[in-house]
Amino acid sequence: MPVAHLGRGCIVGGLRFRVLNTRANIVLAEYIQAIEDAAVRLDRLTKQVSEAMSSWSMGLVVEAYQAVRGAALITAVTFVVEIGDVRRFDSAAQLMAYLGLVPSESSAEIGCGVAASPTLVTPERDAC
Repeated sequence: MPVAHLGRGCIVGGLRFRVLNTRANIVLAEYIQAIEDAAVRLDRLTKQVSEAMSSWSMGLVVEAYQAVRGAALITAVTFVVEIGDVRRFDSAAQLMAYLGLVPSESSAEIGCGVAASPTLVTPERDAC
């Protein structure tokens, strides 16, 4: 991400930042540099993971998972490393339960200090 320094401000990714305090401008420049360094490191690590795929026994599985919309290399590799072979699950419901994505029943307090009768608790439900 190119950075152009303009006296008391700078332009990052087409956005102009104007800082009146010189010290704040120095801090902003350091933050921008940290982001750029992290992006370079991410690219380097992604390339290394990509190169390692050819010799990995699960490489073809990772390639197959990348066919899922929104699942790029790192997402697919992470899924394979965490889950392994999905054939070890007898059903999709077992996989979802392993991942903690199925609703569960709770008869305890629901977080607001009020006892409740058994209700269906889903991850999307707010406590209060």
